Amino acid sequence: MGSVSGGFVALLLVAAACGGGDITPANSSGIRPTGSDALVSVMRGTGESSDYDPHDSPADLGDRASVTVTGTITAVDDGRVFGVGPTRHDEPAFLHLTLTVQVDRVLAGNKSLIRDGLVYVEIARTKELPVETFRNATPENQRLVLFLDDYTEGMRTFPVIEEAPSIPDGAPVLAPYAEGFLIEDTTSGELIGGFEDLAELPAAWSEASTTIDSFTATHFPNRGPTD
Repeated sequence: MGSVSGGFVALLLVAAACGGGDITPANSSGIRPTGSDALVSVMRGTGESSDYDPHDSPADLGDRASVTVTGTITAVDDGRVFGVGPTRHDEPAFLHLTLTVQVDRVLAGNKSLIRDGLVYVEIARTKELPVETFRNATPENQRLVLFLDDYTEGMRTFPVIEEAPSIPDGAPVLAPYAEGFLIEDTTSGELIGGFEDLAELPAAWSEASTTIDSFTATHFPNRGPTD
């Protein structure tokens, strides 16, 4: 794959990372972990990644993203299915999961993409990554910083053959940029890259990453949403 840029990179990353084989559930008991390591492990999968050009800084990505928010994951559910149909059992089929995120603050971008205080975030998965694996790896009240692109139209080459039951009719569907899914570690409070290690990104991404508040104050001091 050549160098790419855009919000859909994150979808490609998960598909690439999970395509190599089974991912063992990080927490098959269903008891939520107290730390965020399990979630990061699931998101990074086998460690494979797509070739893309990361943005130089959070502010640069905030200028490009459709909307940038802080928020808390409230639900992890099955997502839309794209393919040739008529069912997900007919190949090729492209599976997703949907994160429902309660928005705390809009840092930049189009606030009309938020529906009743929520954003619906779509992440690609394979059959080897059950929704339960992601859900069981997600701590309760997991906070995030998300740089999102409008992905409502989905995959242009394949139609939707199953809608996501958790997404209300007409609600926007958003996809995170590869470097734009930041997880607040529930133990230390530090920000961790979900798909990408912040240490592997340009230096600005690690600046003031000790807390969400310090990160947003540094990178979005005078920013706000548009109508």
